Amino acid sequence: AVNPATGDENAMKLTKVEQPKNVVVIGGGPGGMMAAIDLCKAGKKVILLEKQGVLGGNGTFVSTYYQAGGTSIQDKNKDKDVSEEDFAKYLSTYPQTNPEMAKAVAPGAREAFELLVQNGADLKRTFKPFAHAPSDGRAPGLEITPAFVKALKKVNADVRLNNRATELIQENGKIVGVKVQPKDGKPYLIRANDVILATGG
Repeated sequence: AVNPATGDENAMKLTKVEQPKNVVVIGGGPGGMMAAIDLCKAGKKVILLEKQGVLGGNGTFVSTYYQAGGTSIQDKNKDKDVSEEDFAKYLSTYPQTNPEMAKAVAPGAREAFELLVQNGADLKRTFKPFAHAPSDGRAPGLEITPAFVKALKKVNADVRLNNRATELIQENGKIVGVKVQPKDGKPYLIRANDVILATGG
């Protein structure tokens, strides 16, 4: 039987069906955490689902540097030719990179960088010319993840660790929810106005 409240054939077997939240973000890496932070600041109600027992995703394993242009650290270090626009042009030199996409990425990279620095990330060493890394030579991931987690704790996101999104629920050609399998417990369904996939790097 189809549950009329959800349109999902298996929903009757679920332990609970949560009513719509504004946004569900799937994935607790840098992309998912940044999305949740920005959405919360914009006044949205956000549920962040992460299948692991910790946040960070691939961000924890960043071993080289963080790239951005027009940052406060570059300004403090008096670096030259490192504006946001310069960074977009630099990104456009990569093979198969869409210049318009590079223009969209550049301001986001700077915004996320400043959020990290404001939340304690040491990314004071600059080189290359758009690269940022910890001043003591450590891997940037060791700074990036704790700073994102600290920023996420400041906003009113509903963070659910050990909750794996197993299925997107679709009605009339639109994604309207997510089926979730907790590590310990029975599956449940979250209905949502919007769903953001921030999984798999």
